[in-house]
Amino acid sequence: EAVYRRTILEEQPPGDVIVQVSAANPTTGGTEGITFDLRGPNSTLFIIGPQDGRIRAVVIFDREEQDLYEFVVLATNTTSVILQSTAQIVISIADFNDHPPMFPSENYHFTVDEEVATGTPVGQVIASDQTDIMQNAIIQSYTINDPVPFSISSDGTITVSDRLDREMIEEYTFNVAATDGGSTPMMATTTVNITLRDINDNHPVFIEREFVGMIRENQISGIEVVVLVAEDVDQGTNADISFKIEGTSLFNIDPISGLITTATALDFETSDFHNLSVIVEDQGSPQLSSTARLVVMVTDIDDEPPTFGQPSYETSIFENTTNGTAILVVQATDPDSNSSNIIEYSIRSGVVPFTIDELDGTISTRGVIDFEMNILFEFTVVASNVGDDGAVLSGTAVVTVHVLDVNDNTPFFLNQPLFFFLSEDAQRGTEVAVFTVSDADQPPSSTLGEYFLAGGSEPFTVTPFSGTFILNGSLDYEAIQYYNFTVGVSDLGVPPLLGLATVEVFVSDVNDNTPMFTQAFYSASLPENTTIGGLVTIVTATDRDSGENGMVTYSINTTGDYFNINSSTGEITLIRSLDFESVNVIIATVIASDLGNQSLSTSAMLEVNVSDVDDFDVVFVPTMFSANVYENVNSNFLVTTVIATDQDEFQSALITYTLVPSSNPIPFYIESQSGDVYTIRPLDRETQDSYTFMVTASNSPFHMATATVTVQVLDVNDEAPVFSND
Repeated sequence: EAVYRRTILEEQPPGDVIVQVSAANPTTGGTEGITFDLRGPNSTLFIIGPQDGRIRAVVIFDREEQDLYEFVVLATNTTSVILQSTAQIVISIADFNDHPPMFPSENYHFTVDEEVATGTPVGQVIASDQTDIMQNAIIQSYTINDPVPFSISSDGTITVSDRLDREMIEEYTFNVAATDGGSTPMMATTTVNITLRDINDNHPVFIEREFVGMIRENQISGIEVVVLVAEDVDQGTNADISFKIEGTSLFNIDPISGLITTATALDFETSDFHNLSVIVEDQGSPQLSSTARLVVMVTDIDDEPPTFGQPSYETSIFENTTNGTAILVVQATDPDSNSSNIIEYSIRSGVVPFTIDELDGTISTRGVIDFEMNILFEFTVVASNVGDDGAVLSGTAVVTVHVLDVNDNTPFFLNQPLFFFLSEDAQRGTEVAVFTVSDADQPPSSTLGEYFLAGGSEPFTVTPFSGTFILNGSLDYEAIQYYNFTVGVSDLGVPPLLGLATVEVFVSDVNDNTPMFTQAFYSASLPENTTIGGLVTIVTATDRDSGENGMVTYSINTTGDYFNINSSTGEITLIRSLDFESVNVIIATVIASDLGNQSLSTSAMLEVNVSDVDDFDVVFVPTMFSANVYENVNSNFLVTTVIATDQDEFQSALITYTLVPSSNPIPFYIESQSGDVYTIRPLDRETQDSYTFMVTASNSPFHMATATVTVQVLDVNDEAPVFSND
């Protein structure tokens, strides 16, 4: 068996010749009469020219799905005895670069120390192409297109290519591209984030080269002199700084805050100037430091400050005391015997509604004094003078002011707005709420009197002392849906104050009203030929309730199911043909129901009168009439009566009778309304002994009937005998 092997590129459009097979007739050696056909499970993906043996693909192949296809070509010789032979076809699918490389992660994050040497590896990104093969699956190169101080090698290793300074840029984010080795390269990208770790490459620096502090002599230890300030632009422990002072025991320094305080009292006469060195250090490795100069100047003072006559003062005032009212006088003296400086008074402790006369120490009110805001004020007053060296000396005392309550707050109803919702079927005695009232005053000014309601409060009441709000009557939503009135209560202060609030009560509906038709009896008339779907009448009902309780739906009950009613509009329409001759009056009951949870309904009677229409023909009964009449009767003699009928009511009374004209006049006429046939003149049997004629009956041009009338003339003895000539 011959084997044909060929290779084609995946993604190649179908239609091109892949391979051509050939076969020869073993007898003649020629190709005449040989045809080709494909066999095998993969043969449907290909076609073969039955005469020329050219094989073509009919689909586009994907190597990643299947890379090898085998099938059989069957050659058949049809010129003589049918002979067949087969050949094996093997088609290999070659790879086409149709898949880009892929990074296992969309983002990479690396860290590296700042200031590391160029060429230092930071991290590695690796892309792969697991789908393509050979050169198409090889990662040819990695590239960085962003302007960053990093480079990347062919294996994806990222290295430092320039100086890294965290204090300038702390983080870099850029894209890395991976390109495969296909003839038409494909590319993938990922994002790389590199964070720089801090190293201790910056000295801590004082914000000033020289710090100056000033301190009065004789002050106790711990007095603040100056606060040192320094900064370090590094990070973490490299930026943690501490302070220290060298060469002195007169001052202490807080190593963290840089606060320099006195370690002992200083003496101006011993030294009025101290020149020191201070050091700031970071906690990095290696540890870095800087120094600065500290100059502390000591000032001379008058040693004794003014002293108040007592360490604390206490007084009481009523709230709302008029602004500017004097409430207390404090005084201080200077124990220095040679002091002649003026003592000035001030208040030091925060913002208080008081002021002090700086010369005589009189304390007065300033602003509003409100017991409900503050029942007590405590503040410090300061007495100061200037010593011989210009230093300010001061002494302090504590002042306590008690505020006394007055009745200046009206009772206030809480939980406003006072909205309440009640169903109209709420029972008399229902407790709606308990009013809660607040009075910011103190007893007895905050003690409440009696509650009351005013301004259209029926049917409600309130208990005078508990403030319980009660329904004291009945509610009717259809009459009143909303109540608005006032509740009030007074306190027992002097004078008493009245508190008021608006009460609003919203009444909700219950289904307590039955729908009502606009009339108890409805009547309508319809001709019997009314078409199905025709309007009979419209009934209307209303319900005084609201919402679904007031929404009305309609239904109808009738014998024979002649009508339908629209449940929403009340329109009644015909759903069955009418026949006056069968039923001429139809009685129905229409029902109106509301949509409440416990539905209520009412009914009304509907009478529909069916009117007749001319839908039957006129009919003679019988269709042939006969009569006998003597020949000697006078004219206008009643010979007979013909009768025709119409099943339509009233139509029979409208029937008109006529004689059908004849070429031979007849001695009769017919009364048009009654059908009575009369003689016009006397009859003569000897002249004519019988008559036959036609009559018609009609009540419209479209309804007419005919009948035959035969009249026999009877003989009377009116002729004398006559002898014959014989």
